[in-house]
This record gives sequence, C-alpha cells and structure tokens, in this order.
Amino acid sequence: MTSIERVKRLLNSEPIDRVPIFDLLRNDAAIEYYSGGRLTFENAEELVYKAVGKILDATRPSVKYPVLESETVLPDGRKVKQTRWTTWNDPIRFADAEEYEMYLRKEHIEKDTDFSSLKENVQKTIDRFAMLSEKLGDTYLFWSIGGVGLGYLHSEVGLDQFSYFLYDCPDVISEALEAKTRATVEKIRLLSELTKDSEVQPMGLFMAEDIAFKGTTMFSPAYLRKEFFPRLKRVIDACHEAGWKFMFHSDGNLMEILEDFVEAGVDVLNPIETAAGMDIGQIHKRHPHLIMTGGIDTSTLLPFGKPSEIRDAVVKAIEDSEGMIMPGSSSEMHADIPLENVIALYETVLNYKL
Repeated sequence: MTSIERVKRLLNSEPIDRVPIFDLLRNDAAIEYYSGGRLTFENAEELVYKAVGKILDATRPSVKYPVLESETVLPDGRKVKQTRWTTWNDPIRFADAEEYEMYLRKEHIEKDTDFSSLKENVQKTIDRFAMLSEKLGDTYLFWSIGGVGLGYLHSEVGLDQFSYFLYDCPDVISEALEAKTRATVEKIRLLSELTKDSEVQPMGLFMAEDIAFKGTTMFSPAYLRKEFFPRLKRVIDACHEAGWKFMFHSDGNLMEILEDFVEAGVDVLNPIETAAGMDIGQIHKRHPHLIMTGGIDTSTLLPFGKPSEIRDAVVKAIEDSEGMIMPGSSSEMHADIPLENVIALYETVLNYKL
C-alpha cells in the first residue's frame, strides 16, 4: 500500500495495513539519516524533500529547509529574526485602537474584499503545490489556501495588544474576520474550478489558527462560538463541497471546544498537544470518526525521553485511538530531538500491526 493510498483509506474509514506517519521534519540528523546525504545549505532543499518522501506518509504545507541565520530591520523599526528553521517577527505596535482600526480597514478589509487578482493568486498557489507534490512523490500533502484569520490577526500584533483591541474595537475585528472568510471561501471555489480537470488536485486542505494555550483557550468559548466557528464551518462546507477533507491545526488544549470543531465539520485535528491537556483516548471516545495527527509530545518526551518511552507513547496513541490517528510529533520534529528518538517514533509506527 502506498503512502497516498494509506492516507486516503484512513480518511475514508477504510482498512489500512498500518497507521500513516504525519509530521513536520526539521531535524538535521533525521534529514541526513532518511535522505542518506550530508546536509548543507547548498543541498538542503533536495535532501529535505528526499527525507520527507522517504519516511512521512503525510505532511502539511510547511515543508522547509535550513537557511542562514540573519536579522533584518523593517522600515517601521521592527526586527525580523531568521533562525536556521524559523522566522520571528516583532509584533506591529499601534498608538491606540483608532490607529489599529484604520490599519485593519486599509491593510485587511479593503484588500480581502478586492477579488480582482484572486484568480491569479489561486493559480500561483496551484503551481506551488504542484511543484511540492512532484518533489514529495508518494507523500500525501495537505494544501493550504487561507482561513478565518483570527490566528493571523492576533499573531500580527501580539496577543496582549490584540486582547485590548477586542474590547475597544470588536466590530472592525469582526469585519476583518468576515472579509477573510469570504475571501477564503472564494479561493476554495476557484481552486476547485481551476483544478477540476487537472492532473494535480488537492487531496485535502489544511488550516492553522492557534487559538489555545496549555490548559485552556486564548479566547472564551462564547467568543469563539460567536465569531470563529460559524465562519470556520463556511470554510469547511466549501472544502467538502469540492470533495476534499479538512484538517485544522491549533496548539494548546482544545478539549472544551472539541464538539464545536466536530459540528463545524473538521475531519482531521492537529497536532494533539498532549502536554497541554489533549487526551487521545477521550477525544476518540467522544468522536470515534475524528482523525488525529501528531500526539507524541515534542516539548519534553521526544527531546528528553528514552526511546523505550517514545515507543510506549506511540503504541498507546494508536491503541487509545483504535488506529484513528497519524502519529507524529505534537508540533514538529525539531532540532533538539535526538535521532534515536526520531527513529523510535517512526519505526514503532512502521512495525505496529493493526
């Protein structure tokens, strides 16, 4: 059974030979191990695609390779720090809510309601993912094309500042979320139209919106049910209408709003941050048809645990979910995880018989 066949069958609740492996691979030693090459900046792209295609059955559209570290100062004084694997941006600061409201209207609402170049931009997305799909070969790639925007808006200005703006100018934030949702729904419609007769088509859509901490949600469930979940459902309905499965990503503890995700139509939930309070067994009992991806703690267990502990955690995740999971790290297989623990996770999945 190929990786793509394996993932498709799991998504359709059909028998599979083993559970698929799902992850983000950002670990030099693991990339070298699975690609069989010595990682350099010059060959990084080639080896990353080779390693991902070798060991992962599925991944999300954040396939990256290491780059030189740097720091850039933007015209407004904010710093952009590029580390080997990650980019960090300083949040945008505003003098008051009035200035932020003007910014939202100009930089978000106005731009998101202008569909004049939307078709061209969607075609660029198709071209990019066609290239990625070709490089990854048999790895199932979830595409990404937008979202509701809550995660983007709060990360752009920082959660502390955004929390004040939620109190001072909630209506314009709601307008911005609505504009982003409408644009995303239209992008999905165009994506379906432009790939209808194409050899390269989306197999599933991925959307990331971090809305939870360890232990609880960043926003009250009442706010999320008013402003977020109805819009999320519209995005998912458009995805399902096109015939695609939908994966939602948020770090943190989502247990309190788990039913809301299911009611909105989420097919796959990622990354199941167990250290934050996500319980694989409870999730499966409450929603047996919900597929999970991730679930193996990347904050403590993977970097500091023993291979035997990783193997035990993988077996427990598979058995607690009755195979309705694609095991992997609970965020990404990052550089601080020893190679022996990476191998322990992936080899346990490969050797576990359903």
